[in-house]
Amino acid sequence: MARIDEHGERIPLTVADFDARRGTVTVVIQAVGKTTFEMMALREGDYLLDFIGPLGLPSDIRKLEGTVVLVGGGLGVAPVFPQLREYKAMGNRTVSVVGFRNRDLVFWEDRFREFSDELIVTTDDGSYGRRGFVTHALADVLANEKNVCEAVAIGPIPMMKACSETTRRFGVPTIVSLNSIMVDGTGMCGSCRVTVGGKMKFACVDGADFDGHLVNFDELALRQKRFEREEKASLERFRGESAKLASMRGRNGGGETMPALCDLPEPVAAGPEARLPKNIKTIPPERAPMPQQSAEERRHNFKEVALGLDLEGALHEAERCIRCKKPRCVPGCPVGIDIPGFIAALAQKDIRRSYLILKSTNALPAVCGRVCPQESQCEATCVVGANFQPVAVGRLERFVADCARGRGWDEAKPGPGAGGRGPGDPDWVHLVKRVSRCSLFGLGLELGSFGFCVSWPVQRAPHGYPAGPRRSKVW
Repeated sequence: MARIDEHGERIPLTVADFDARRGTVTVVIQAVGKTTFEMMALREGDYLLDFIGPLGLPSDIRKLEGTVVLVGGGLGVAPVFPQLREYKAMGNRTVSVVGFRNRDLVFWEDRFREFSDELIVTTDDGSYGRRGFVTHALADVLANEKNVCEAVAIGPIPMMKACSETTRRFGVPTIVSLNSIMVDGTGMCGSCRVTVGGKMKFACVDGADFDGHLVNFDELALRQKRFEREEKASLERFRGESAKLASMRGRNGGGETMPALCDLPEPVAAGPEARLPKNIKTIPPERAPMPQQSAEERRHNFKEVALGLDLEGALHEAERCIRCKKPRCVPGCPVGIDIPGFIAALAQKDIRRSYLILKSTNALPAVCGRVCPQESQCEATCVVGANFQPVAVGRLERFVADCARGRGWDEAKPGPGAGGRGPGDPDWVHLVKRVSRCSLFGLGLELGSFGFCVSWPVQRAPHGYPAGPRRSKVW
């Protein structure tokens, strides 16, 4: 059970991993309610007021004469892992089935491969691994695997119910972990009660593991909705108060929240499973919407109206790029950014690599992502634009650059000379920052000298400095 502060609620969390030597416990959460949204805002080094456990009874893990099948769905994948590791340590043959809605939500695949004799990854939309639900893969395993003596299923209630019904047909004993609603975690409140084999049990005291073939899942599903209205109202109130506080900080000159202040996701390594081919039929047709300040909010500040994409929106937009073999967007960019390259790195959640790809040809991606007229340049030539709205290259460029703020990712490389192509050209910027002597060409108003005209008007050139682009002065 965890509680953030004295005003917070207690919520049940299942241990996903632990390190006795370091004295740490790992839990995996997803922001779905007020408390989990607050937890997502915690930084490394922050504190929880209460973290109490373990509750209930230990899992009955032992050496079995056969195969153990472990099934995890969504966040249920996390608490399956320590059981998998322990089953394997006992010398059991293990087959793991883990399921997610889509590729972006896949996590801990490497950990499961280490302790599984066989691993099956499924996604609802088929974007990674096997297409379909974990129950379909589970049925195939039970039909083909010899001597399956036990199954463990952890995940949403409908998924555990479906897994229990699947194993019932094969006569395989099945253990489910019920992370039901809890208030005090000691059995006094009765909120976590569940009917098992016609008898009332308390998940926090008698569980959390029960025989899946005896659990009344229909009753449990109804009980889970007991505080649904209150939870919705609490989340709406929390969001409203958070927005007001952010607005007040803006009026008082407080710091703005940038993507760079958020924790970055772990890069997704290219797995052995083949992805669906990228084409116009397999990408999201709609652009990720750009969050904006409301008219009432922007009346009181001088901040940007467009707030920038969040991580979810940026990953959605990155999936819309079909990675053309002969991309038209690159020649459409004045500085020749490797647009498919930086978007592909972003789609793999490798934001640092995405940023370095941008910086290899553009010194000011955060600026260009905001002011460059992409709609008449790279986006105008986007192949996706023939059927849908083109990929929002500028919004993605801005997101990646904002994420890099204050992280020390820049790798400036001085060169022997520089030519001006515009304010986004990296060469002369690096020279000015890193070397003491360089030559500047194109200080006049002629074509090709736009960057220097903006940063150093001709009338402010040192005395005797030639105004034309054909000569230079060393300084």
